[in-house]
Amino acid sequence: GLVATDTSWSKLQGTLKGGPTWTDAGGRKALGFDGVDDIVEFPTKLQDLAVPFSIALWVNPAPEQVEYADILGNHAGPHGLVMQQDGKKTNLFGFGYGDGKKYYGPGAAQQLVAGQWQHLAVVCDGEKAYFYVNGEGKSSAPAKGAFAPNLNLTFRLGQGYGQKRFFKGLLSDVRIYRTALSPAEV
Repeated sequence: GLVATDTSWSKLQGTLKGGPTWTDAGGRKALGFDGVDDIVEFPTKLQDLAVPFSIALWVNPAPEQVEYADILGNHAGPHGLVMQQDGKKTNLFGFGYGDGKKYYGPGAAQQLVAGQWQHLAVVCDGEKAYFYVNGEGKSSAPAKGAFAPNLNLTFRLGQGYGQKRFFKGLLSDVRIYRTALSPAEV
């Protein structure tokens, strides 16, 4: 089957399920997700992730949106992490991670433009979680909890909850760092 390449030392290749398609959109190699059943599933439950961490990616939401979608993650209850989209609120994107008791994160952060590439980054440094869009800080919130992985669900692109909530649009160059990126690095 087709895979999404992991360029880190761990080489955890993702398996394409449901039919996400490779494309060259606007000069970017990307995966297209249909909002129905497309995901990339990785053979990890993020059990080795800890605070501090950062996530960065390029996203191009489809003009016609699903009501509520997970761009990436593996959350359930107060475990795991998620980057979400609310299509009913004009592409409002947000992020959160669980410590086993509650969720932390800047929550709803930014309304993105459909049909256009935008760079998103979340930085969790042990004190706060910061959300960036195109390199500009958009929101932050206290986030002092440790990361508690969801050991019941693998990490995915295009879905993060295990049922429905499929993302519709394009994703490119998704990265997870085991450090808090500085504003200049974002």
